[in-house]
Amino acid sequence: MEDYKLKISACLIIKNEEKNLPSYIDGVKDIADEIIVADTGSTDNSVKILESLKRKFKLNLTVYNFEWINDFSAAKNFALSKATGDWIIFCDADEYFIENDRKKIRPLLKKIDPEKSIMGVIISLLNVDANNHNMIVSTNPQIKIFRNLKELRFKRAIHEYLEYTGDEGPISFFESDLTVFHTGYSSDVIKAKTERNKKIILESKDMADDFYLAVAYYENNDFIKAEEHLKKSVEDMKKKNASFLVEAYLLYINTLKKLNRPRSEIESLIDDGLKAVPNHPDFLTLRLTDSLMEANVEKTEELCSIILEKAKDETLRRKYLNKIDFELPYVHYALGICHQIRNQNDVALNEFLTALKSYRYRDYFLKNVLSLLEDDEKKAEKILRKYYDEKTDAEFLAKVFADRPRDNLYKTFCKDKNSIDYMLACQNPDETVKAIKKAATELTKPQQRENADESEIKEKINTLALCFLFLDLNDMLKAQNELKMLPHPYISVILRFWGEVMPTMEGEKEAYNALKTKAEVYLPKNLREKYLELNL
Repeated sequence: MEDYKLKISACLIIKNEEKNLPSYIDGVKDIADEIIVADTGSTDNSVKILESLKRKFKLNLTVYNFEWINDFSAAKNFALSKATGDWIIFCDADEYFIENDRKKIRPLLKKIDPEKSIMGVIISLLNVDANNHNMIVSTNPQIKIFRNLKELRFKRAIHEYLEYTGDEGPISFFESDLTVFHTGYSSDVIKAKTERNKKIILESKDMADDFYLAVAYYENNDFIKAEEHLKKSVEDMKKKNASFLVEAYLLYINTLKKLNRPRSEIESLIDDGLKAVPNHPDFLTLRLTDSLMEANVEKTEELCSIILEKAKDETLRRKYLNKIDFELPYVHYALGICHQIRNQNDVALNEFLTALKSYRYRDYFLKNVLSLLEDDEKKAEKILRKYYDEKTDAEFLAKVFADRPRDNLYKTFCKDKNSIDYMLACQNPDETVKAIKKAATELTKPQQRENADESEIKEKINTLALCFLFLDLNDMLKAQNELKMLPHPYISVILRFWGEVMPTMEGEKEAYNALKTKAEVYLPKNLREKYLELNL
């Protein structure tokens, strides 16, 4: 192919994007020959940052002012009117091409440029939640690269789309393997966008799309109107086989749940979705959750097998906005549960680890791994150190370990040395006595208050009693005053636990059961089994 210069323009509209602009510019500076920015009224340092980056990287970058008129298409089309490139890259400030894909763009455009019927390039937009450890929320096929033609412009005030008004004959869009990350799905950003979008959608005269109206009503908690528009939207999308069809069904299903509709009605809608898009993983995962809750191992394994196979279908992935990548870790978790039920613990562990590798911040993934490795603390510690950082992941680990046994693993990763739990995890008599004395002090606080909450006092009693299950009889004299603070039935249970022969006491069974709730969670395995053997 003859080598020739292809000019690429990166276009962008902004308002108060100072946090995102450095990463945006980093993503396009080595691709674009010019960068066109339409500023719609920034009051932060966005423009200053752009000018600074322009000087730093010697960029062909121009910022234009555009008065915001509640119309995204108008702003984008203004930016397009200033572009001089042959091809346009139009991403938002919170979107960026993954690094390996950036070098693919120019060769791809040179390849398809002679095919004048190809108007643009379809990419995979990965919506990620940056506030939740970059968790992939969904994947959406979108056109982010297209020819610079006056006949190719954006339509609609919000949720804008490209429309070709030329008469060149049939046109097409090239399906690429390019990927763009979109951090605008971060939980804090979504809330602000939702409020802005609702206002524009509900006031817009050209906003006739039932799906987006339904989204606005749903976010406004008007589920009756959301249902009305979703019903129309789904029927219309089925005729067009639109890319938002699966997403519309999922929102419709959630709307029915919000309206507390009968389970049979929701199941019927899932069936309808599966007829429209057979075996789509997003629908099958809804079935998977039900089968797992019912402990239906055979059905769960069958669904997992189908989902994993369909997840490989790149055509399906590109065709519909989907949550496949978000759901795959859960599929492996479900398989792990099935193998655990079958007592195939080695296979179960591998499935849980596969889930953990895909997304390590779902606490129940890690909890199941640690549960299977209760007898192998060294391996458990190795896995924890492989996937987590003790400092940056401290909050997450504390959440996971909150309802874990107070053992050496707890001591290693939860380092609040002043906490009762840490002292117990040391499994050292002196530290245990310190824990007991602290628990006793905590018990006296509500006891000394007038009108103290009875449930709070009971909780403090159970905590103090639990501490004594870590301290054998030989060391109990060091805390005999604190032991006397407990009700007699609790003292009887503790002494019986440590081998004393005790006459049955009234209230002992109730004390045993109250303490059992904590013992099953917090005692290391050897002590836990010892406690359950009492079986009072």
